[in-house]
Amino acid sequence: MESGDIVRHERHGVGVVLTPGQPCQVRFLNKKGPVDAAKLTVLLSADCADQCTTDALETQIESVVVRGAMLWLRSDDPFLRATALQAFSGSTDPWLLMTADKSLVQFPPGARSRVTSDLSQARLRRGLEPWPEAVQRAIAELESRRARQESEREALLLAKAVRGQIDIIRGIHQRLGTPSPTDAEIEQEVRARAAWPVPRESHCWKCHQPLHSTFNPNCPICHWMVCVCGRCQDPYKLDEHGRRFGACPQEASLVSAQVHPESQELPF
Repeated sequence: MESGDIVRHERHGVGVVLTPGQPCQVRFLNKKGPVDAAKLTVLLSADCADQCTTDALETQIESVVVRGAMLWLRSDDPFLRATALQAFSGSTDPWLLMTADKSLVQFPPGARSRVTSDLSQARLRRGLEPWPEAVQRAIAELESRRARQESEREALLLAKAVRGQIDIIRGIHQRLGTPSPTDAEIEQEVRARAAWPVPRESHCWKCHQPLHSTFNPNCPICHWMVCVCGRCQDPYKLDEHGRRFGACPQEASLVSAQVHPESQELPF
């Protein structure tokens, strides 16, 4: 084990060897002290530092190694410090910037200020924005990427849900006596309902099937969501005056309609 090696300790996390020997002097992100060399795992040797380029950091190295390489910026070894400065100051990858900055915030205030200044100056020499601005841009880009991925995931889930609910929704429309919609019309209806800012969720008072405003149309008479079993308004529910609602006039025709399927499972 050599000075400058990036190592991992089971208890203290990732660090850099300051002085080899038994025990080693190691600087971890949150402390510095002697550690039994036998309990250290070398993640990246100091003699491989010249391979620690921006491309390698962005595409091949684990985040724990990135955190270790950030400790090189506090090294007394000019070669290691220059290597880390070159790699991090030239990066435009949002993930790398965020990972490196998470390590930087764990530095003592004085070291954090000095390293941030060194990185900013090195980036300015490359024609890039200073380190704080680069990190803010990375945060915004990662958040935008996360939101886009979440939107795509929800779109896939909705498309899957629509395919699974087409027969059920068509059956409810048949109970309501409305024209049987096409698959495309059902998908359009579901997507419109899914865009409601506050969806309604409930369950059928009779069969206890789940109800959701995205998939269960409203009864034109009582305006309750219609279950696939044909029930809508709960006749036993009390109104504001303490009187029962009673059965919806539409319910008899809804229940008597021969419709399949007769149960539903919502995809939520």
